[in-house]
Formats: sequence, structure tokens, C-alpha cells
Amino acid sequence: MYLCRAITEDNLHVRTDRLCTHADAATKEEARRFVEQKLGEIEISVDNLRAQIAGETYRLLPLSYIAEHYFGKSVAWLSQRLNGTLVRGRSYTLNEEQKKIFNDATQDISLRIGSIHLV
Repeated sequence: MYLCRAITEDNLHVRTDRLCTHADAATKEEARRFVEQKLGEIEISVDNLRAQIAGETYRLLPLSYIAEHYFGKSVAWLSQRLNGTLVRGRSYTLNEEQKKIFNDATQDISLRIGSIHLV
């Protein structure tokens, strides 16, 4: 037996904590559609990230510095999330909070670089 969630047909409220021995075909189909939808959203998110930081701009970014100073993580961690790399069978991307941190980091770095002037 395992714990599952079921959606009732009459009110579409999610009921939790129902013990199930197996899921019926409709529940399995609904779960499959949900997973496919979420995977599609992840693919779109990864494609958007890649398009936004493509080519020369991507190579200009100090990813190692951003990963270490803004996330406290390795450059591999950040690269995996920017590229949607499969890790242990799962595709990881930046969540909304992490996207904000990344955007703030690039703005901070651009201000720092913009303030450098040779005399």
C-alpha cells in the first residue's frame, strides 16, 4: 500500500491521505498528463534561459563567481541549472527565487564593471 492523492469527479477537490493499493486507469492517465505538462514547462523554462544568455553574453558571465558568491554553490551546480542538465535522472532548473538572485547578481556585476575607469 502507498499514500496517494485522488481528485473526486464531483468537486475536483484534492483529497489526501487516502490509502491506495493501486491506482485506477483514470488516475494513472491524469498523473501522466500532469507529469508531461510539468516536463513541458521545464523544457520551455530551460529554452528561455538558454535564449536569454546565449552566445557571447553567456561566455562573458563570470559563472564561477556568481555561483560561489551569490549562491554559495559550485559552478557545476549553476551550469546544470542554467542548461537543464539531467542529474540523477531529473532535470534541474533555477526556481523563481534563484532566477531573481541570478538577475540581481548580473545587475550587481554590471554596475561594478561599469564603475571601473582607468585614469
